[in-house]
Amino acid sequence: MNAFSVTRAVQREWLEALERHGLTLRARPGVHHVDVGLEYRSGRPSGRLALRIHVDEKLPDPPGPVDLDGRPLDVLVTRPRPHLSADDRVDPLLGGITITNAVHAFGVGTLGAIVFDRATGAPMLLSARHVLCGLDGGPGDQITQPEGGDEVAVVSRVARSVDAAVATLHGPRGFTTAIAGRAVGISELDSALVGTVVTKSGRTTGTTSGIVDGVSEKGFSVVPDPAGPALPGGEISSEGDSGAIWAVAERPEVGLGLHVAGEADPDPAAERAWAVDLTAVARELDISFTDPSKTAAAANGSTRRNAPAAGGGP
Repeated sequence: MNAFSVTRAVQREWLEALERHGLTLRARPGVHHVDVGLEYRSGRPSGRLALRIHVDEKLPDPPGPVDLDGRPLDVLVTRPRPHLSADDRVDPLLGGITITNAVHAFGVGTLGAIVFDRATGAPMLLSARHVLCGLDGGPGDQITQPEGGDEVAVVSRVARSVDAAVATLHGPRGFTTAIAGRAVGISELDSALVGTVVTKSGRTTGTTSGIVDGVSEKGFSVVPDPAGPALPGGEISSEGDSGAIWAVAERPEVGLGLHVAGEADPDPAAERAWAVDLTAVARELDISFTDPSKTAAAANGSTRRNAPAAGGGP
């Protein structure tokens, strides 16, 4: 499967077809997601692309005929669920470690990366919205590292169109743009391409890799890479990994997506991870992955100290 490749021009044509037929496909009973990706036959990729609909349960009858400009339609049974799941105190703060909302006890997640406010240059931590805010939280909530530890940030900005949020750092701990298990931090962003081998560092499963098997306008899905690291049973993500950054395996400085969910079905054959597009995240949250100080040391992912905020605020 990792031999599959597609050009960006071809993928764009398929995404345009998905946009044309998206409303029709989403109207089918039980559909929770539509995308473009690898077609599967008897659980194995067929080697060609398809427009895909994702359902919670197998449909009793196959979809009826529909004009999709001659493109094949595939039906996948998938059950994505948020990956919330305590750990050592880490100084300096970096991507891939445990964080939690101290106000609302809904579980722990992963600090994806240290990022910077485009307007002010203030350092922030990036994670999934459901990690930093849950259903009831929002700006002003305190974020601790680890669970039950000291406060390191305050939620300051929440995306609405994608599952992402940032919290402004404060307090005495240092921070670095590095990510646990990787030699470099994120310095470039790109959109995912079907067939790309990707890697992520999550607080629960650590460093795992997979292959992008489907894309949509807002994100992509990842299935296990038989040649890459995974947990026993082929698991590439688990509870607590939400917020981790998926990057290009051969160029880990290139970030593609923010991990937001994993497959609820325990069958290893059903394993799949879900991410939202990192370019869309950065645009909506108005953040940069490069340190605005532009010093050589910062560019190399070295540690900086964050000045405590007056009165304990952000």
